[in-house]
Amino acid sequence: MNWNYVYAAIAVLLLLGVGVVYLFVIQNGARTTQLSLNLFVLAYELKQPIQIPALIGITAGVSFAVGLVPTLIWGMGKASKARRLEREIALSGGDQDAWRS
Repeated sequence: MNWNYVYAAIAVLLLLGVGVVYLFVIQNGARTTQLSLNLFVLAYELKQPIQIPALIGITAGVSFAVGLVPTLIWGMGKASKARRLEREIALSGGDQDAWRS
């Protein structure tokens, strides 16, 4: 398999994605929205309107971070378990196959 074609396809897709985002920001940069939160007991409202592309970028970044943190914690737990199992194998004489005896 020629990996150059795969890398080129990934680069083209990445450039297309960046282009779409760029066009969205250019077309909707002037649009704003007033954000508010009404909890029937407390109500909050931003002093200034926020631009739509900025709002989408902030929510995408927060969503990515919320998904990334548990994944990193889970991955660190798996790595710790793998290291512990490797130590156990090394201490028990890892060159012998226990399932064959």
